[in-house]
Amino acid sequence: MIYLILSIASSTLLFVIFRWIGVARINNFQAVAINYWVAGLLGLGLFFKDVPEFTAKPDNLITSGAMGILFITIFYFMVRTTQEYGISV
Repeated sequence: MIYLILSIASSTLLFVIFRWIGVARINNFQAVAINYWVAGLLGLGLFFKDVPEFTAKPDNLITSGAMGILFITIFYFMVRTTQEYGISV
């Protein structure tokens, strides 16, 4: 139950931050790109010993690249939607 509450709270906080980005007139794409790097570095820093070995095979690189592009694209549209239509969306 605690994980559900934490998930809801973190998602809500994320949308509040997205709304604040619009009020503060920060460039949306730059904010999403910085978020991408901070999340990656924080994830590696906290869970480095639990990360499985990554082999640089073409399939892995294509999948990783596609996931990275989708992550940035989806977050960018989430920021735009929150700024234009509000947090309740």
